[in-house]
Amino acid sequence: MSADENKRLLERIFAGMAEGDTRLFAERMAEDFAWTVSGSSRWSRTYAGRQTVLRELLAPLRERIAGRIKTAGVRFVAEGDLVVVEARGSNTTKDGVPYDNSYCFVFRVRDGKLAEVTEYMDTQLAATVLDATRAAVKPLELVKEFFTPEQCYIIEVSNGPDDEGCSIARARVLPGVTTRWHRVKGTAERYVILEGKGRVEMGDLPPQEVKQGDVVLIPPGVRQRIANTGDQDLVFLAVCTPRFRSEVYEDLQ
Repeated sequence: MSADENKRLLERIFAGMAEGDTRLFAERMAEDFAWTVSGSSRWSRTYAGRQTVLRELLAPLRERIAGRIKTAGVRFVAEGDLVVVEARGSNTTKDGVPYDNSYCFVFRVRDGKLAEVTEYMDTQLAATVLDATRAAVKPLELVKEFFTPEQCYIIEVSNGPDDEGCSIARARVLPGVTTRWHRVKGTAERYVILEGKGRVEMGDLPPQEVKQGDVVLIPPGVRQRIANTGDQDLVFLAVCTPRFRSEVYEDLQ
């Protein structure tokens, strides 16, 4: 396709998106379509593959926006297989907060399909509006406790897209048990000891005894494990910032 044809394709796509119709946009994504969000927000990374884009980028965004997401193209510039689109959003979150971001999209078109896009936006606005904590009460449900390969029992008290900045898990270690050496990449942890006593090991620090009321601070990427040295269950809260995701966990044994 020529540069003009590529430009007309993006003009058609954004004409629909201005009204909240993303069907053509989704249809024209190649299966290996890659979407890179620039900056350092929690949205910023490369989403590789059409299904990943739909599932991990667009679906969480739809969860935050009331009604259809509307993004209107303002200016289109095409050269070769590249089309640059200046765009404006006109949206409101489900909490009633306006979200009217400004964008610059750099698309690469291949044989009539969208091969990739790099997105530039106001990441501070996205963080302020989209990542704001929503009012909610989450009860502790003991029946949801499960055993992990780390050798402890876990209840995910709060861990979801409605609070990307933080997650809270209730951990329980049986007497005489030591959890596996592990680390959590890009995520800081705090252990708040609720019951029992134990011994925590972090990085190159000497082992330290912990008891009810103690707080353990674990920087991102630092190896760690904890042992129950008492005769009753060791129970603590594991508070992670940003929220815990399975892909950031690394077993070191």
